[in-house]
Amino acid sequence: MSNCCYVVTGAARRGGAAIVRELHSLGHRVILHARHSSSEEAHSLCDQLNHQRTASAELWLTDLGHDFPRPWFADEVAGIVANARFDYPDASDRYGEDGGTRIPCFGGHQY
Repeated sequence: MSNCCYVVTGAARRGGAAIVRELHSLGHRVILHARHSSSEEAHSLCDQLNHQRTASAELWLTDLGHDFPRPWFADEVAGIVANARFDYPDASDRYGEDGGTRIPCFGGHQY
């Protein structure tokens, strides 16, 4: 069993959820990041993981596109998997005329 803790952004669905499950299966503690719009899926996954191993998963619901205070887990984290997609609806002046842009952060990058 590992004492390492990893944060996975965009962890509620698809690839992010798969990354969380894999890290958890390797014995790591995980912090699932998700937006409020994905809270139902994120809560469900977090509950499943904690049912498998007590106190092994936590949920952090926030939009990373906005300023936020230093997270409570900052001193515990061994790595971050930047899987989330960021949408900036006010970036049309810098990135195009479509009223916004999508900037993907590809999974698998550990910082």
